[in-house]
Amino acid sequence: MEKEKNKKLAWISGLIILIAIPALLIFGMTVLNDRKYIFIGLLILLLTTIPFLLLFERRGVKSRELILIAGLSAIGVAGRMAFFWIPQVKPVAAVTIVSGIALGPQAGFIVGAMIAFVSNFSFGQGPMSPWQMFCFGLIGFFAGLLFKKFKIPKTKWAMGIYGFLSIFVLFGSIMNPISVISFYDQVTWDMILVSYAQGLPFDLIHGLGTFAFLFFFGEPFLEKIQRVQKKYGLLDDRS
Repeated sequence: MEKEKNKKLAWISGLIILIAIPALLIFGMTVLNDRKYIFIGLLILLLTTIPFLLLFERRGVKSRELILIAGLSAIGVAGRMAFFWIPQVKPVAAVTIVSGIALGPQAGFIVGAMIAFVSNFSFGQGPMSPWQMFCFGLIGFFAGLLFKKFKIPKTKWAMGIYGFLSIFVLFGSIMNPISVISFYDQVTWDMILVSYAQGLPFDLIHGLGTFAFLFFFGEPFLEKIQRVQKKYGLLDDRS
């Protein structure tokens, strides 16, 4: 009975991430004219945090569990700032992916969204910031689904390939057209195709950088998180 309730909460969380948040992003773009992007970003965090807390409420969310998520988010923020001097090469997606693998889909989304939201106060908040939150969050969410729920082997090759594809396919497929839609009133399919073509080199570099971070550092980073989980009994995702 308890397991069924947790599954329902997990489904609710998935619906929020895959339906409610995209609807919120479209609302912010069309109705609010992309002028309330910080407000939209905060709503994204609120929407994803509520079902996450409910999901783990049945066994009691410990402060150490929230600290673990905050700590991983801080590592991602620090990593993005540390590599600011290398265009498109950032460990944000890598940290998000490992977090999703270790902690589950919901936590993976929160970590990715939080990293983008907080780090953009240094890199610059703008109309595309909520979409970055959504994209990095989705990368963590699907990492949790594929590696934790569907039992894909947690090897450096598997993590690296997923990291590359998640950036080159998922991130690029959303962010490239949004870069046009957010700044132009009249958008044509030709403009969207041009945005894809212009974004391909950047997505390729971003994807290869994510692959490298995961290939060389993904396994040891994951092991450290799992040792913390085992020591303190944190976030075993019993849903």
